Amino acid sequence: MMRTGTGVFGGLYAPHLRTALWKNLIHAELLADRNAAGGLVSRVELLDYDADGANELLFTSLECQALLKPSDGGTLAALDFRPASATLINSMQRRQEAYHARLVDAQMYRRTVASIHEQTRVKEPGLENICGTTVGQGMRFEF
Repeated sequence: MMRTGTGVFGGLYAPHLRTALWKNLIHAELLADRNAAGGLVSRVELLDYDADGANELLFTSLECQALLKPSDGGTLAALDFRPASATLINSMQRRQEAYHARLVDAQMYRRTVASIHEQTRVKEPGLENICGTTVGQGMRFEF
């Protein structure tokens, strides 16, 4: 639902950075609702919120906002406590990333001089075996 950079320094994989982004987005939505005609009225909207081709249900009130994905088995993809601008679900789904292929054949990328973006360093053996997508297991939650 939110797209930010990944990169070698964490990007959206760093929960504290994702939390800061969510906090600002939730606060901005609340300000917009407070200033829009009818924005303070509780409502349910059916829309393709994340542009994946399937409709989601967006429940909005002054106190909270929830996003339900019927196409994903009824996943509660977002739950925000608006007075504190806090997201209560800070989740992501595993997806194939371009750099995962480099982990499989790290020898191919070894050079004497490489930029930080070209280096392939693995913190634990066998990491290439667990990278990729999560098939049929829905969302992943981080606490």
